[in-house]
Amino acid sequence: MTLDLIPTELRGFARQWLAVATTSELRNRPLTRTVIGLPIVLFRHSGGVAAMLDRCPHRNVPLSAGSVNNDALQCSYHGWEFNPTGQCVNIPGRSDCPQQFSVPSFSVIEKDDLIFVRLENTEEDDVSTSTANILPTQALSPFKSGLDSFLWINELECNFINGLENLLDPMHPAFVHSLLVRTSAKRSAMDINVIRTEEKLEVIYNENQIASGFIPRLFEGLRTQSIGRYYPPFSAQLEYRSPKGTSFILTTVFSPVDQNHTRTFSWLSTPCGLIPAFLKEAVTRLIFAPVLKQDQQILSLQSSNISRFGEEQFVSTKLDIVRPHILHFLNNHQTKKVLPLERSLCIEI
Repeated sequence: MTLDLIPTELRGFARQWLAVATTSELRNRPLTRTVIGLPIVLFRHSGGVAAMLDRCPHRNVPLSAGSVNNDALQCSYHGWEFNPTGQCVNIPGRSDCPQQFSVPSFSVIEKDDLIFVRLENTEEDDVSTSTANILPTQALSPFKSGLDSFLWINELECNFINGLENLLDPMHPAFVHSLLVRTSAKRSAMDINVIRTEEKLEVIYNENQIASGFIPRLFEGLRTQSIGRYYPPFSAQLEYRSPKGTSFILTTVFSPVDQNHTRTFSWLSTPCGLIPAFLKEAVTRLIFAPVLKQDQQILSLQSSNISRFGEEQFVSTKLDIVRPHILHFLNNHQTKKVLPLERSLCIEI
């Protein structure tokens, strides 16, 4: 019955590990999150982190408004208490706690500085050996030694597919981020290699030029390649390379809140150098804040207009490189029927 509360178009992700918060966001107080349309509550106890439906079965007050009491989550209305598995263990004024008064609970783990939940398990699932992480092991990790990385959390008014496309789309920066990232007046042809395996999508842009935008000129100089990667279903990465190697990495996990809202967890990474990490973070946040705001605005406009017309009605061309592959993965990844593909093309960016 609990999974029936999840919107139909998101229900297929109930068996996926979904990032819901950073480890530092969850402290002594309960924390509420909505994930694929389902309100849940997280709380810490002596054995780790628990996740359950954010609704007291008694009078439906959100349990996230309560408090943690001796490893149990106590409702703020009548004091009912629930242990980490959701079982009711105390009803003030009663000596018993019937089984039917329990709250649905969910699998939860902490890994890679994130808290993940899985809303539906199968008999084969083993949480203790879970491979939940922000990116597959073959990806370039933001926790790799030699990198300064910091986390940026955002809320987007869009579905996660449109958010993913926005991050990996090479065509919009010249217009949405004009002058900051690219300049539409200085477009150039690029050779592009698209490689799709059963595990990921990788799009390699062979640039070999100094980028036209203010930010890449400030941070990079000559850029030899930029690489966009998609790790289904929810993770993506951008890597920029110079003649000296990797110069910048953006690693993002998309977490669907509902059909029209997405939470993102992004690591911005640069090679360690003479500039202290804390100073680099302060400058980077300051400079990249306008870029993020521009993406938030255009995605909000897109989402609002889709709602106004009642549905998506997209048309695409060969310049829309990424979205067809995202949809291919989402339609086929769980059934292991992803078709490998490799192709080259040249487009003007």
